[in-house]
Amino acid sequence: AGAMQFTISNTGGGTGNNTAPADATGVVLTVTLPPQFGFTGSVPAGTFTSPTLTVPVGTIPVQESTTVIVHGVGVGTGAGEVTASVTGNE
Repeated sequence: AGAMQFTISNTGGGTGNNTAPADATGVVLTVTLPPQFGFTGSVPAGTFTSPTLTVPVGTIPVQESTTVIVHGVGVGTGAGEVTASVTGNE
């Protein structure tokens, strides 16, 4: 068994005319897992539709961070690529 850890930080810097620190709301982590990683769960819980895991993180207060842990087991052999992206309302 193995695990991957993703840390998402809200540094509070806005863009354009919105440079005031603000909470990040509606944060979602999307991870594409390789076939060599057999997904078994995540904390917080997410939805897995192979090969994509979607984890609703929610709100991250300004200057704070949160961690998402993805659990799985090795399946088969060979190297695989993991891609991740974070979206939110701000």
